[in-house]
Amino acid sequence: RTVSEVRSSLLNMTGSGLTIEHLWYTYFWSAPLAILGLGHLGYRAYKNARPAEVLLLIWSIAMILAAIAQCRFNYYLAINIAILGGCYAISPFISFLSSLKPKQKFRLRLQKIVIYTSLSIFALLIVDPILMLLMDKIIPSGAQISRQRYDTYMWLKKHTPDPQGKVIRKDFDYTSGYYPIPKNPNAPYDYPKSAYGVMSWWDLGHQITYIAERIPNTNPFQLGIVEKNGGYGAAPFFTSTDEEKAVKNLDKLGSRYILIDYGMAINIHGMGVWINETKGWDKTTKITQSLPGKTYNLKIPMDAEKFKRSMLSRLFYEDADRFKHFRLIHESD
Repeated sequence: RTVSEVRSSLLNMTGSGLTIEHLWYTYFWSAPLAILGLGHLGYRAYKNARPAEVLLLIWSIAMILAAIAQCRFNYYLAINIAILGGCYAISPFISFLSSLKPKQKFRLRLQKIVIYTSLSIFALLIVDPILMLLMDKIIPSGAQISRQRYDTYMWLKKHTPDPQGKVIRKDFDYTSGYYPIPKNPNAPYDYPKSAYGVMSWWDLGHQITYIAERIPNTNPFQLGIVEKNGGYGAAPFFTSTDEEKAVKNLDKLGSRYILIDYGMAINIHGMGVWINETKGWDKTTKITQSLPGKTYNLKIPMDAEKFKRSMLSRLFYEDADRFKHFRLIHESD
């Protein structure tokens, strides 16, 4: 419910109904062509039982089921879509047209025109929507990282202490890419005293590690979101309405800095899912709006007092104002 790439490809964003929108925007006209190709492949596998085609059929069905279960597997299904659409849908159609032997030169020319026109139409139907979608979604500074976010990571890297300390331990050199295997893999990692964490939501964790070169308290492996049966972690911290409890949470995790962006600030419900606390963050207010000739009774969703008292709201929207233990030290443009 909180990790978009593991949603089913057939569920809408709210999870309340079925839709083919995700599959359509992923494959466009390649999808119906692949369905035709899958039927053709199934017929050939049943008729001839060639091992290669049986393998392709089983592989394709397995990847279709995987992609339906979790949308991230569409990356791999794309290979099957290409093979099924090209080799088992388009190719037989072209072969059929080519096999016709017109008796007159005019008919031969007409046949070639039909073939090339069909190819052009298929190419246009598939390529044009994809280009339009890419033009709408592309981000110049990199996938999912805005320039402001990147600059914030660089500020964090340049203006906060190195977690390794001034003197790096002789038996630990992270620049070499080699990490010695601990004698007891089950024991907690022995961090240097200078180490500290950066509190943020899990989807920014790897970016904080790679770009800012700092230690995130949680990351895309979903580690650190909830620890010790909800006793502490990122979700309990951001949803907390008690500053003293929030500080104890950070002390447990060794956090020194907190990084919040707008995407996190509007995700209090997603954070609440992890601690089974999804109610009370917003409320519906009825208002009356009068316009010339007509009056409308509207229901407007608004932030509830509970949300306004949360650490997430007070840190982001109020710039840590009226806190005892927190202050704003950097804000992006």
